[in-house]
Amino acid sequence: MPRLLTIGILLATSTAYAQDAPRLAVVGLHQSEVNAEAQEQLVSDLVEAVDATGKADGLDTEEFVVAITGREEIILKQALLGAGQDALTNGKNLYNQAQTEDAIYELQVAVEQLGMAVGATNTTTDLWEAWVYLATAHLTSDDQEAADIGFRSAAALNSSRVPNGAIFPPNVVEAYETARDALKGQAITLNIAADAEATVFVDGTEVGPSPAAVDGLLPGIHHIVAKGDGTQAYKLLMVKPSAEAQTLKLGLGAPNIAQSSASSPGRSRQAAQLYRAIGSNARDLDLILLAGTDDGLLHLQLYAPSNDAFSKAMSIPFADTANDEAAQTIPLLMNFVDATGRISDANTSPLAVPLHLDSNVHLSSLLLDPREVKPVVITNNEIGAAVVTKRSPVVPILISILAASAAGTGGYLGYSALTNDAPKYDGNVVIGPLAR
Repeated sequence: MPRLLTIGILLATSTAYAQDAPRLAVVGLHQSEVNAEAQEQLVSDLVEAVDATGKADGLDTEEFVVAITGREEIILKQALLGAGQDALTNGKNLYNQAQTEDAIYELQVAVEQLGMAVGATNTTTDLWEAWVYLATAHLTSDDQEAADIGFRSAAALNSSRVPNGAIFPPNVVEAYETARDALKGQAITLNIAADAEATVFVDGTEVGPSPAAVDGLLPGIHHIVAKGDGTQAYKLLMVKPSAEAQTLKLGLGAPNIAQSSASSPGRSRQAAQLYRAIGSNARDLDLILLAGTDDGLLHLQLYAPSNDAFSKAMSIPFADTANDEAAQTIPLLMNFVDATGRISDANTSPLAVPLHLDSNVHLSSLLLDPREVKPVVITNNEIGAAVVTKRSPVVPILISILAASAAGTGGYLGYSALTNDAPKYDGNVVIGPLAR
């Protein structure tokens, strides 16, 4: 009888803990080989693995959609424009302090970062300003050629916008207008067609449904976006002077958040910016799972918005798609989470894992092509089918553990560090294949 009472107390305590467990969002796997359909199944498998640990409540796709509904655009702009906007602010401040060379470096970074974000954010407002300030800094350094390139690049993006005379000296405004007017004499007509119904945007401005004809387009770099029903296309186009109309054909495909950085540190920064943006804008999230492949390894990590902390990372070799390895590693990863859902200081990492932002079709779709939230219908005190009640996994787990103990058996889950390849990130745990 005392044993039954003890078991009952354990079950009651654990069940209460599971109901109050931290909410962990699962947003797919950053691996290009995992298509949209496979991503949906993967999310379900990972949510089940999270729930089975009893340490968190895994949020499936519908629950995550509820958490970010109406905030998708804010998340994208904060994640993708943040680094470029910071570099632009730094460059402007350095220029105003007459530190021209340092300003040029920061403004070049701003142009690069902001340009990479146009495909997903579909805005060139900050990019235009970065080009103008970069050209102005070059003009101050007596580099007329570089200044002319900057002014031409800005004018190509938005020929109707002119530097503010209250901020820029007359020679800057004059140099910009001279560069712009020279381009206007070389303007072309660009015909844009997509392989399915789509709305076309040029440099962030809607120009109509496909096929669309854009008259008076200035030579230079242009950002072309086509948005269809759940599909998207992006093209960075260099337009050259021509007496004849030019044609561009776009193939629509799955939405894509951003172009991934070519370097591992760059991808790590991109991942940190994206998941911080999700965490700071989503409703009622305690943890977010980062999962993706890079350089032959599957990386998994947790992010806790409450204390802006990334956990240590688990890095695992994988074959083909990393679905099974990801699900099997969840119990180990959850050891970094305490009972309050926080990641303790001893289990944090200064870096995010190096995810390829352009390889998670699931998350890209949720942010770029938002799903509608299914309404919750309450009739006669009964909640409609849109609400999914997940059974706490703790009870069956505890029963299994207690049964095994009563039978005098035991089990363990272990892992060993790979000796042939040192971890590439501080605090990462590199483990071998997990055996069932």
